[in-house]
Amino acid sequence: MNTDKNAQEFCFIICSNDELYTKECVFYIEHLRIPVDWQIDVKIIKDAKSMTAGYNQGMQASNAKYKVYLHQDVFIVNRDFIKDCLEIFRQDEQIGMIGMVGSPRLPVSGIMWKEERCGALYAWRVSNTVRSVMADEGPAQVEAIDGFLMVTQYDLPWREDLFDKWDFYDCSQSMEFTRAGYKIMIPEMKSPWCLHDGLLIAKEHYEGEREKFLREYQKEMLVYQERSGYRATLILTSYSERTVLQDTLEWLGGVEGISNIIVVDNGSQDGTAEWLASQGYEYVWFDEGTQGYGKLWNTVLQNFETEEYVIFMEAGVYPEKDSAVRLMESLNRGNAVMASPFSNSYPYANDTISDPDDLAAVRKCFEDLPRGRKYGRTLYTNWKMWAVRRELVEKNGYFREELYMPENVLLDYSLRMMCRDLVQTVCHTACAYDTFRICKEKYRQAVTWKEEDKAVLKSIWDMNYLNIRPNATMAGFIQEEEQKEFKVLEVGCDLGATLLEIRNKYPRCRTFGVDINRAAINIASHIAEVQYCDIEKLCLPFDEKFDYIIFGDVLEHLRNPEEVLRMCHTVLTEDGCIMASIPNIMHISVLEELIHGRFIYTDQGLLDRTHIHFFTYYEIMDMFQRAGYVVESVKNMVLPISEKQQEMKTVLDGLSKDTEDWMFDTFQYRIKARRQHKS
Repeated sequence: MNTDKNAQEFCFIICSNDELYTKECVFYIEHLRIPVDWQIDVKIIKDAKSMTAGYNQGMQASNAKYKVYLHQDVFIVNRDFIKDCLEIFRQDEQIGMIGMVGSPRLPVSGIMWKEERCGALYAWRVSNTVRSVMADEGPAQVEAIDGFLMVTQYDLPWREDLFDKWDFYDCSQSMEFTRAGYKIMIPEMKSPWCLHDGLLIAKEHYEGEREKFLREYQKEMLVYQERSGYRATLILTSYSERTVLQDTLEWLGGVEGISNIIVVDNGSQDGTAEWLASQGYEYVWFDEGTQGYGKLWNTVLQNFETEEYVIFMEAGVYPEKDSAVRLMESLNRGNAVMASPFSNSYPYANDTISDPDDLAAVRKCFEDLPRGRKYGRTLYTNWKMWAVRRELVEKNGYFREELYMPENVLLDYSLRMMCRDLVQTVCHTACAYDTFRICKEKYRQAVTWKEEDKAVLKSIWDMNYLNIRPNATMAGFIQEEEQKEFKVLEVGCDLGATLLEIRNKYPRCRTFGVDINRAAINIASHIAEVQYCDIEKLCLPFDEKFDYIIFGDVLEHLRNPEEVLRMCHTVLTEDGCIMASIPNIMHISVLEELIHGRFIYTDQGLLDRTHIHFFTYYEIMDMFQRAGYVVESVKNMVLPISEKQQEMKTVLDGLSKDTEDWMFDTFQYRIKARRQHKS
């Protein structure tokens, strides 16, 4: 083997048995951009006995420091491939190898595609080329990479002594680099760097090679198996619901990944404490009475030893059997430090989970999604069940004890995390069913807690209302190819929850926001490109054209909403759209008050005291038309009404030929309007 390496040369090594494929592969290599003073070489190995033999032959024939081992049916479409690889290697001399697709945690079976992978490539699928994306996060360290393209900056012999066929050479070489102390990386790719035209996979020798692989790397695989056996401490809170607690503990016996359970009795007076004393669980009983959750969670963390992973849960929640493990896995992705399961109380879950028996089926639906869609960054933490790494407390501090309601304790904590660029995620493959909706169903103190927490949050964050739930309808109005590049602006973006929801679905879109609340802007700046802006001055702080502009409950607050819509006409792309949610002043609840002579403003809702304009369906349609738009879609948000209101609505229906029944039912209109071309 050559030891005098040319540090400014890339050698491409190809095992070939198809001349046409090989010529096409070399064609793409020859059209790469080559950095100044660098050179490339191509070694074509014909009629190799095995992949390892061919790659050893090519390695020994080249003195290039950097070598690219690739299949003959791989075409490198990233013309800056050499520069981009060099940038990765120069970041860390311990990075020994780069791949395009890899396994963050190699399954103990050794079969890479049996578990989640990360990376991206273009792949040929019978009639066309499709973009295959296994993950949406940035660069990732992995345990093994797929052998269709492997880039090295150090020479390690391929295990020709073991693998004399065409399988498991890639996992083997990954193990060899790990044994030598090197890291293996998948780069961040805004678009795939290569196309793999492989269709047929010969499997006649596959199992034999796999057995060799498992025998050789048995010790490493056992370490992986032990490490992948995630273990968590579960902190289970209960309040005067002994039967529910007992049922929950019985259910948890079938949930994998739980090392120990600490039961927290939050001041129960129904004999729960006496029952717990006779059981084998670690527990704490607040005999001085019910505590707020800031103090409750801090007390447990400060007084009990826990595993590296900690899951907080309420009695009355029923997680699917592997949801705890899935949550822990999600905490090993990127910089995620907090994770929640998908449950029936998750925003916009609708009726996907109506019973614990639904959990397995729902999880299976999410497992069939691409890796990037199995997880989503979120501002919302489901306080009924959530998971963290214990080390998060060291980074973010303990919970704020002057806050009481669990959702407010977590809201404050997650905002503190976000300001440190720490991420929380919803893991869709971790599913749970809970038997209650809101905190006041468990605690009679919740009404008082809510008011006290509101004042505390206002003093800390300088905001009257902290919105962490995305507007799913606004996000759903966008119907694009998942990997399309486009731009979205949200006027009145608040904390950025809706923009975050859009980025989860469309990772390559650029999100922008404006708001007049500087406190909100400071938080949302960790999610999107945001600026302070008074939209009524009819100008924007961005030199961009937008494909979508969102007004989520904003137009009713403006002095001249029609002029704002006209201004937006000039900053939309040719086929750009406005998406807006607008309250309906014609809702039967408002008319009922008017009939009784009342029109009372409130802090929130249809008669929010900050509303300046009031709209009906016809007023909305006329405004968009005058401003230069064609309304393409209208969705009605409907809330339940009383029997008395139903009777009133029946009478009102008969008073005008221009009204429809649904106009009295609609609480809010959600509009998608397309920019009309001027003739």
